[in-house]
Amino acid sequence: MVLDRYAAVTSGHLPAGDPVAEGGVVAVPIWWRDTIIGADVVFAGRRRHFTTTEVDRLETVAEVAAVAITNARRQAEAEAAARRSTAADERDAAARGLATVLLELRAAEEDLAWERMPAPELAGLRQGLDRARDAVEEGLAELRRWDGPRGASPERSLVEVLRQESGWAARTGRIQVRVSVAGDERELPARSAQAVLRIAREALTNAAVHAVPSLFRMGLVYGRTGLTLLALDDGRGFEPAPGGARHGATHGGLRRMAEEARSVQGTFSAESVPGWGTVIRAHVPYDHAAAPNRAAAGPAVTLTAREREVLGLLVQGLTDQQVADALGISARTVEKHVSGVLRKLGPRNRTEAVAHALERGWVRR
Repeated sequence: MVLDRYAAVTSGHLPAGDPVAEGGVVAVPIWWRDTIIGADVVFAGRRRHFTTTEVDRLETVAEVAAVAITNARRQAEAEAAARRSTAADERDAAARGLATVLLELRAAEEDLAWERMPAPELAGLRQGLDRARDAVEEGLAELRRWDGPRGASPERSLVEVLRQESGWAARTGRIQVRVSVAGDERELPARSAQAVLRIAREALTNAAVHAVPSLFRMGLVYGRTGLTLLALDDGRGFEPAPGGARHGATHGGLRRMAEEARSVQGTFSAESVPGWGTVIRAHVPYDHAAAPNRAAAGPAVTLTAREREVLGLLVQGLTDQQVADALGISARTVEKHVSGVLRKLGPRNRTEAVAHALERGWVRR
């Protein structure tokens, strides 16, 4: 837009009588990919007009400005993302540290050698430990209330990262941690990989703090449509919420894991049996644009009724002994049925068998 006299603009910002308003003005839009991202407005000055050559030069300046503005914005966004990622990683590290302290405090409380101490000293010591535990739990709760933003995908493979990061729980000597992988590893989009990593971190910290398990198992199953993360612990578990609502709707840790999965078009579920432990499952598709393939077709071979029962209980994360107790059979018989399932369906291990069964709808959770 070119005006020979700015004073003709009735709603102009220059004060009345300003000599600059008597000169010309040109406004050149700054375009970037069919979108106006700004405007280059130049005043000619006292009783002066713009020539066609000058307007053409201003359009060239606007083109350069568009590139500069866009690059500056991208740089600012990249720097902000890096800061958010660092902050989120620091939060995760702090949460793991506090969880470790909490486990050590609980171990100290269970030390039977204290019972030989005089009652007054023992009572005072226990009170001090209670205050320390409450302080740690408060700090951990405060960290969990911050739903930190997400960062970029780790440079190493997910399996390597998970094995390294889960070491903090194993080093406490209170929890045995196992990380396994099934299927051919595939590279996930950066955001998906980071979501899986955050779900795994949250699952382990949740189990360590609330479930107090002796064994925590984590499996990465690379299927046909996406990656499935399975996290199983043998801790104390939890009761279903009143009215049939799931704990994921009210508990911060489960809610955060569910939101992470949904943010990359994935699915999340958490099943728990008091006294038997908890099973967490998150499925993240390889392709965000494609919905997960939920084929309900049955297996190509026939499983016996007992094999289907065993497979259904394995999906819940139960051990052989727990499956045996539930079905009223021996653990050796359970092993025989598991071997039959693996032989007929072809998976290389139990984790892969569970993932295939869920993915194909052979059993229901």
